[in-house]
Amino acid sequence: MSDAFEFYWFYKLNDLEPLWTPLSVSDNNKLETAHLRDGDGRKVAIKAGRYDADLETELLIPVYWEACNGLIKRFKWFKVKKEIHNEKDSQILKTFNSTIDPDESDRFDHVCFIVHGIGEGCDLQLRSILDCANSFRKKSNEIIDANLSMGFRDELSQKFNSIEFLPISWHDVIHSDKKKWKDITLPSIPNLRLFSNTAISDMIFYANIEFRKKIMEKVVENLNKYVKIFKNRNDYYKGKISLIGHSLGSLILFDLLSIYTNENNKSNFDFEVENFFAIGSPIAFFLTTRGTSLADSNLKLNCDFFYNIFHQLDPFAYRIEPMVSTETILEPVQLSKYNLENQNLLWRILNLTRSGENHHIRVTNNEYINESDSVFDYQQICTGSGKNLRLKRIDFAIEKSAFDHLDYLLFLTAHSSYWYHIFLSMIFLY
Repeated sequence: MSDAFEFYWFYKLNDLEPLWTPLSVSDNNKLETAHLRDGDGRKVAIKAGRYDADLETELLIPVYWEACNGLIKRFKWFKVKKEIHNEKDSQILKTFNSTIDPDESDRFDHVCFIVHGIGEGCDLQLRSILDCANSFRKKSNEIIDANLSMGFRDELSQKFNSIEFLPISWHDVIHSDKKKWKDITLPSIPNLRLFSNTAISDMIFYANIEFRKKIMEKVVENLNKYVKIFKNRNDYYKGKISLIGHSLGSLILFDLLSIYTNENNKSNFDFEVENFFAIGSPIAFFLTTRGTSLADSNLKLNCDFFYNIFHQLDPFAYRIEPMVSTETILEPVQLSKYNLENQNLLWRILNLTRSGENHHIRVTNNEYINESDSVFDYQQICTGSGKNLRLKRIDFAIEKSAFDHLDYLLFLTAHSSYWYHIFLSMIFLY
């Protein structure tokens, strides 16, 4: 029995990864079928279509972002002996990742493109926008699987497939010459100076008209390019396309989506935007410094819905609603853990949204799904206003934790904490 093995496909996302990891069962089957049927002369879409596996070159090629290629390899996997053998040269590897990747759905109902904010690292671990997009995807799919496992299934919920999150990067357009920055940077406190060079400078660059134009052109180019690729690779797709902007990324998207109805505007994008999610956003701060008023009826966002989501301790986040109307300033919608995690609530929200029935479900303290007629319609700044008469609010605040008394300590982490919140995944799924 110890000599028993099976052929199995492993991968590394880049050449620097120390360990080989086994692909999901479904991806392994795809590659094995292609290998046995066609030999090594073709590419196979794996990992829900985010990568192409080139069987001839044994490269793992990213589809939706620019990065170094990864590696794939077919091994003999001796599970009893806990080792893998290279089938070509019989090299024996006893150290590898033995946990098989979970299967992923390659059919989607919703795709979100995420534009990063200041700096190269998106959180305190200095993870890339790709890693943070992966976090959103994992959390959202865990929520979907958990609700299905509860047994709350009906005709509508069974049709719900998956949600995809894909990164959009613009940072290299203004930081291409890193040697120049290194030459002028003092050697002391290197981590703080790295933050200063990449994060604070991004704000200064964006305030410059010339660099702002370059950044916006890069974001438009990448979004149009990757939305087109996504649609070509998923020709069945009729779902919605949403844009997510974190920090400065939200301001970039706001500027790109802004149109004036009294002018002859042309959309920057080759696709329609249903939702625009701004998280940890300084939009209101910059608009105030520019002297721009959202109360101007001619200024619209070229999307159906706008969500401004913020952690209440985030020092870089600002409210939007008071800039739309100052007649009555309401408290932001509180995204409550108790309400959002109510059993089976996710599918009730999804079903409500899909069926179009005007039922009332309380998911927050402000009952934002079904507002009364007396609540001001802040969503009127969107061109798609009126498509959902129940959604009128824009500002959504993530519930404070039990550590409210540590405000001045937690503010350091609040701006980069969004990638871990279940509340955001719930809103994206809605």
